[in-house]
Amino acid sequence: AVASNFASFVQTRDRTNVASVRPTPKEQDLIQIFSATGFNQIKILYSHALLKARGFSMSDSGAEKPISVSAVIAIAAAIAAIIVLALAFTLYSALCPCERTPGGFLFGTIATEPVNDWGFANSEPLCQLQIYAGIRPHSINLNCMSTPQGELFLSCSVCTQKYWAKQVQANEPARLRLNGIVYPVILNRETDPAQMDAAWNSRVVKLQTFGGGAINPTPDLTAPRPEHWWTFHVASAT
Repeated sequence: AVASNFASFVQTRDRTNVASVRPTPKEQDLIQIFSATGFNQIKILYSHALLKARGFSMSDSGAEKPISVSAVIAIAAAIAAIIVLALAFTLYSALCPCERTPGGFLFGTIATEPVNDWGFANSEPLCQLQIYAGIRPHSINLNCMSTPQGELFLSCSVCTQKYWAKQVQANEPARLRLNGIVYPVILNRETDPAQMDAAWNSRVVKLQTFGGGAINPTPDLTAPRPEHWWTFHVASAT
């Protein structure tokens, strides 16, 4: 079967010379390896090169034409570029989100049990959230806080200007990382005033411990909830 394609052109031109162009056992082994590993275009290039070395031209044959060497090089370069970009994005995801710089994937141990009480989130200065912007993973650092009842909310100040918030639709799947553990979650923007007030009060209390500085100042305990502040309810998706 391997030799048939190789000699098809010669069979139509000079049947007496078919045997002279059949591949040697070693050449046939190489052709079989190229076929078995999916490198069909390389197999064709190799077969045609063998025919050319035996003095036959493929210009008027009915044999399958290989892609050009330049095209093979271009494809190989494109594959190499994709691999490099993938590795670079993986490294970037391993380093960020960092402070206010967004990241990509959130790596860590995946939680396998549902979470009914998020009270432990108040022991962590920040949460890390990963959503998808189209097909691209996008992760950030942000404040998250649990109410006394164990419900978890995300804090979003001046939220109409936040890129990530615009990507969150109803029942948005996401990933939340706390202390190296990644939790599959569902996000929904909270618009009930009573629930928003409860989330805001929990934020104020938590920031008495973890707040400070220009980026994340410690609010007064009686600070009112501003109109520009949004919050998102977090539910376990496990």
